Amino acid sequence: MTAKQEKKHTVRLPYLLPQKPFELSTRTSERGLSCLLCGVAGILVYSDTEMTFRTARGRVAIKGEALRCRTYVSGNAEVSGRVACICFEEG
Repeated sequence: MTAKQEKKHTVRLPYLLPQKPFELSTRTSERGLSCLLCGVAGILVYSDTEMTFRTARGRVAIKGEALRCRTYVSGNAEVSGRVACICFEEG
């Protein structure tokens, strides 16, 4: 084989999108409180009384009643309902 015929194949890891920094904003709505979370890496718990999200810095849990995830796209999630508390857990 000549030098041109020898090709070294390298294994490339799957491309991972860079993680966004976590941001949280809230606003009042006709159904209670609306929370916009940016930098979400995944949904861990989904129910009408608790929604827990994974972020680069840990977990964020939203607890209350009649919770609804209105949108979840590109690392952004919006939760609305009667929010009782928002809990943060590092790690």
